[in-house]
Amino acid sequence: MAHIKFAFTVENEVFHVTSFDETNITAQKWIAALRSNISFACSTDYEDVHQHWTYLNDNFYTPDDTNKQTPITKVVVISPETNRYAGIIDGEVIGFITFVKSELPTGMFEMIHAAMISNPIPIEIPEFSLIDVGDTFDGNNFNTTVRG
Repeated sequence: MAHIKFAFTVENEVFHVTSFDETNITAQKWIAALRSNISFACSTDYEDVHQHWTYLNDNFYTPDDTNKQTPITKVVVISPETNRYAGIIDGEVIGFITFVKSELPTGMFEMIHAAMISNPIPIEIPEFSLIDVGDTFDGNNFNTTVRG
């Protein structure tokens, strides 16, 4: 079973690495999206955002709102334990990436949030590469940090 792997970078630094089983249909959709011009928007503060909704000018809209007149109302979540990010292509929500605070090392939840709202760039990397969080990308190559 082959996996397709991506390093997510902001300002040329890797903040997250993930892989997808290319035989899984849902994973195939994410692989295609990450290989294209995907962007992300935090949807944690919205109770009910779904695939195929529109994201425009920092607002989410239902498919029924064809004139984009009534954005979905934010419900501010104080100190969330889960952050959810909508993957967006051409203004359409195509899926979600979720990070759970209790599943991450201390401080990583906040760092990932800061990175996910800063226009992260997913870069496809070799399946068995050792590229990891903290490594840098110079536009052509990854430079790995020394790990103890």
